[in-house]
Amino acid sequence: LRISEGCNNCCTYCAIPLIRGSFRSRPLEEIEIEATELEKNGVKEIVVISQDTTRYGTDIKDKNINICDLLKMLLSHKGFLYIRLLYLYPDEISDDLLYLIGSEPRLTPYFDIPIQNFLLYSRRKPNHGGSGLGNHKGASTPLWRILIMKKFMKNILNTRQRREAEVQANTAKA
Repeated sequence: LRISEGCNNCCTYCAIPLIRGSFRSRPLEEIEIEATELEKNGVKEIVVISQDTTRYGTDIKDKNINICDLLKMLLSHKGFLYIRLLYLYPDEISDDLLYLIGSEPRLTPYFDIPIQNFLLYSRRKPNHGGSGLGNHKGASTPLWRILIMKKFMKNILNTRQRREAEVQANTAKA
């Protein structure tokens, strides 16, 4: 389910902004229509995709929406058993997004972060995108935040495994 097109991160190693243009979110209403159609057709897993998925909604001036709002809309579709996010930039993964993923079992605890971004952000290297002035705002993402995100995701997985074991044990008793 494509939610936007283009990218504003003018990273020196990437041509997407030149090829796809500036970042443009699809209207939430348009995405909901497509999601409804996919659900009617029996789709069980939605893969949310964009060149910069976590930036969703930031370019829509008249509405205050973000990736969490989009995910909550998708979660209202009960036919989707799994919702997966692809192409997340570490500097745009908010606490709200982490908590939403942690609290919703249908949101897969999977962060698809392009490896070059993870390495660049954690090492704070310059000249990799953002404003086009030589520094990506993600370059300020401290390594400790990335490590906390990793620990948080591990806790989510452990909690989900315990829940699944409890459900299986209760099913076996019944």
